[in-house]
Amino acid sequence: MEREAWETVSSILLRPDLLKAGLEKVMESEKQALATEPEEQIARWAEHVERAKIKRSRYQDQEAEGLLTREELRSKLVELDETKRLAEAELEKLRRHEERIRAMEEAGEDLIERYAKLIPEELKDLSPAERRRIYQMLQVSISVPKEGEIRIKLPFFPDEEVFCREKTASCYRL
Repeated sequence: MEREAWETVSSILLRPDLLKAGLEKVMESEKQALATEPEEQIARWAEHVERAKIKRSRYQDQEAEGLLTREELRSKLVELDETKRLAEAELEKLRRHEERIRAMEEAGEDLIERYAKLIPEELKDLSPAERRRIYQMLQVSISVPKEGEIRIKLPFFPDEEVFCREKTASCYRL
């Protein structure tokens, strides 16, 4: 299985044009999944968090002035805390997604720059640790759902026209 995976991955490394095209396709997909205007979404969620903090303070002032009972205050604070928790979770999700895209871009650029310059003989001589690093950068996953069938998935190449699988082996269309 490892031999099959390495043959597929190394054949891609020998084609930096396809590697770059695949990387760009994945980046575009990830950016579309993030949101239309992520900066605006981050600003909007940050504003929700800030408004919740201000309201909390105002409700506490109202309780201190005797305008709210403790029970009313407690109820409003529970509601505000939930709103704030939701907004903070959305902010964190957006930030993690942006970080993931940046990391993928850096990994892809490093991969293209470093490995695309190697000649086939050098690729064959890479250590298992180096191969594992490449598999991780390319997010390669291998499965054997049925006996005799090997499936190699490369998220960088989601298009069947570029990368295909046969019953017992993977193939790469040049």
